[in-house]
Amino acid sequence: MEDLYKILGVEKTATQDQLKKAYRKLAMQYHPDRNPGDKNAEEMFKKINEAYSILSDEEKRKQYDLYGNEQYNARQYQYQNDSQANYSYYYQDNPFEQWFRENQNRDWSEQYEQNTRNYRRATKGAGFSAIISGIAMVAVGLVFFGYSWILFPIGPILCIAAIASGIADIAGGVVTLKKVVGSKKRKS
Repeated sequence: MEDLYKILGVEKTATQDQLKKAYRKLAMQYHPDRNPGDKNAEEMFKKINEAYSILSDEEKRKQYDLYGNEQYNARQYQYQNDSQANYSYYYQDNPFEQWFRENQNRDWSEQYEQNTRNYRRATKGAGFSAIISGIAMVAVGLVFFGYSWILFPIGPILCIAAIASGIADIAGGVVTLKKVVGSKKRKS
């Protein structure tokens, strides 16, 4: 199998827009309706479609970039055969083994980034939400602190922890709002 990037005539660092532009140009050039009876053009058209179908899908492109031509095709074949088998017994008995096999080829930093991406977005909404939840947590801790002595020593400890957590949420919300407002001022 040829290099998919060479088929489309783009670099490995090409953006999705560059891929789409190259695909459209080549698809128009080699389309069977524009080249009736030309087997080479028909074959090239199939290669262009296959290359674009893999490179336009982010997950498939990552796999292709990670494993290359031959290994990507071998992994896809293996995945298709494995997906047809029934693994309910395997999944029920050993979830750790399942998790390990699915994640063994992933870069740990990439996996961490993917799992925490949504928690680190600095927006006004996230800042206000953190402040409001912090105020609510402090209020609940203070209200129940008077009754916490019934469950001594655990009750007061839980109330103090709730108050401290609320204060930390408020501080985090203020910091987030400062970042958002500061970044907007720098852009202006």
